[in-house]
Amino acid sequence: MSWIPATASSTVLYTTGSASNYAVFIKNSTPENGFYQIQSDAVLDSGRSSVVGGSGVYSFDGMYAYISSDYVQIVNQGTAASQPQPEPEPQPEPEPEPEPATLDSVSIAAAPQKTVYTEGETFDPAGMAVQAKWSDGSVTDVTGEVSYRTEPLTTDVTSVEISYTSGENRGHSTFLRFYRVKG
Repeated sequence: MSWIPATASSTVLYTTGSASNYAVFIKNSTPENGFYQIQSDAVLDSGRSSVVGGSGVYSFDGMYAYISSDYVQIVNQGTAASQPQPEPEPQPEPEPEPEPATLDSVSIAAAPQKTVYTEGETFDPAGMAVQAKWSDGSVTDVTGEVSYRTEPLTTDVTSVEISYTSGENRGHSTFLRFYRVKG
């Protein structure tokens, strides 16, 4: 097999000897005028008509020769290389989660309707409104989430503790004073 320039009348660059098979890199997928363009493994002169000895300057795009399609049997077409994908743009750092507000205090916003009890009655929260004040300045109604005494009242009781705890927040309490508990 011989490597030659693009026409059959051109000079032979070099021969492969008596080897019956020789791998080459075919640069074009179809022959042009009966010749494939192949990658040269030797450095060629500017006209690609002779091998340049003693030079290590190699250009992949410029170092090619031609081989007659009569001498080529394609046994593997490989796969086309894909274009390199650009690096993905870095994602912006997420905004830090704001610190959750913490419970500052609990207060009675509206007194219950009943403030005078007879001994043995239990506390009735009807009409009472309880608010929680938070570290971020917000105020929320927590009336339905409070706890208080459920045992019967006695004459020595003058107030009931109203408590509220939210999740991991430390609980807070306030006291609701009665006008009196009658015996």
